[in-house]
Amino acid sequence: MRDKLLPMPDSHDPELLRRIPLAAQTVLLVAPATGDLAAAYRRANPRARLVALISADADLPTLKPHFDSVLAGAVDRDAMPLDELTGRIDCIVYDGSLERMHDPLAVLRR
Repeated sequence: MRDKLLPMPDSHDPELLRRIPLAAQTVLLVAPATGDLAAAYRRANPRARLVALISADADLPTLKPHFDSVLAGAVDRDAMPLDELTGRIDCIVYDGSLERMHDPLAVLRR
């Protein structure tokens, strides 16, 4: 377990944005700090369905305008509430969130 968690990035990572497939129909962003990455991807692929999985302490008013849907859950402690989604997920993005989790390997295993 980590003694200190890393801070959130201030804006999206352009290299990460380039790695999200432009053909993706559904993109899940896990614990996004801001909607910057989603907004940038939306400009590149306006037809994609963007879903955020957020923790209870996330800034919902800041995030909600950038996503088609927002799911709440304890991202690094519980199973992801993916049963609320219909269809497949083409890409799961952990933008600066894994390094802030208490046990990132456990999250990836789920």
